[in-house]
Amino acid sequence: MNDSKKISFCILILFLFGTAVVANEAHDTLKQALKMIGGHAIYTLSARRIEEIVACMDEKLKLSATRNIWDHEFNFMGCLDEDPYARYIPTASLVQHLLDPYHIGYTGIDATLSKDEGFIYIHEIAQKSPAAQSGLEKGDVIRTINNKSVGAMDLETMRQSLFHRPPDSEIMLHVERNGILLAKPLKLQLGRRSFVQEEILTEHTAYFAISAFPSGLVTQEVIPILQKFSARGIKSVILDLTENGGGLAGSASEFLELFVPSENRLLLEMRARHEVLRYISSKRGNYADWNIVVIVSKACASACEIVAKGLQQMGYGIIGKESTFGKGSFQDFYPIAEQGKILFTKGFFFFADNTSPEKNGIRPDYLMREEALLLITAHDMLLDQKILHESSLLHVLPQKVSLPKIKRAPRK
Repeated sequence: MNDSKKISFCILILFLFGTAVVANEAHDTLKQALKMIGGHAIYTLSARRIEEIVACMDEKLKLSATRNIWDHEFNFMGCLDEDPYARYIPTASLVQHLLDPYHIGYTGIDATLSKDEGFIYIHEIAQKSPAAQSGLEKGDVIRTINNKSVGAMDLETMRQSLFHRPPDSEIMLHVERNGILLAKPLKLQLGRRSFVQEEILTEHTAYFAISAFPSGLVTQEVIPILQKFSARGIKSVILDLTENGGGLAGSASEFLELFVPSENRLLLEMRARHEVLRYISSKRGNYADWNIVVIVSKACASACEIVAKGLQQMGYGIIGKESTFGKGSFQDFYPIAEQGKILFTKGFFFFADNTSPEKNGIRPDYLMREEALLLITAHDMLLDQKILHESSLLHVLPQKVSLPKIKRAPRK
């Protein structure tokens, strides 16, 4: 064998060996994670079943050819049928969207970080996000952050430099687009996430919508808004949960404590294989004497259903076109590699009446088939009279509506 063939052969061997090492590392990490998860989830996983899942994920994600497997979110659909909610989430996404969204600036970027290639590749840009406003586009490659080469950074430094900065931080990015480095750097100003929208409807009524229940929601957004309403003498509010897909059970329970009519009241019980966690009110809520009507939809799930059912059991009225989604399970995180965590189903939650929303959801007290009339009907429930008030939320609705008399549940 001549020297050139020997060199080519050696390169091939090194390439194959390197790929095998990556694959084995990914396989071993995934196997270990599944073994640990199987000991705490609502289901068990035998050694044979774990091998089947890893083989399936290898086929699905091409573990043998993917060097940055842990940099991008993926699910286990089609491989881990025992758990429809199982998925892997990078730490940057978890922190930004759920665990600490108020102290970490929002970018709107979904990207792969590669130390070996020395770049950050942008997979997706959220609409109307800071990244979209900066001029970044899907497919862009970030080469420098604040004039520091991405190629000289390790993965943790990349994450800290781009994703773990305070809100309102400004970052200068040199970007490569379609193989050509842009002449001027792009300025990315990190945003602040908000999960609550609010509006004063009348002299005595207000509206607020919550899109999720992340950590810190109550102290960062809800209480300031309720204080604002209270300062104007408003104690009758419409709570819109129609676009709320869930969040953290602890955040949902913290929200319920604002309105609970008494101390030592069981708000929620979370039952797992090896433990039971109960959320019990410590005192009467500061807003327990308020009047609330809640609007729900089929999209309302998980933590959203905890809030809807909790308020319903306290005697507040629930209105909607149909029952809520019906997700009574809760998930926990298992850290995998250093970049992220696997979400897996750990148990089911139950309310004070020993029921769970699993599969059946929460049935509204009043079913309103005409979606366009949900808001005005909720407002009518607040006032016990059929009066349409002017506001940016209500002015598009019919000037007159004919509604049946609504009997509100007694406060408990």
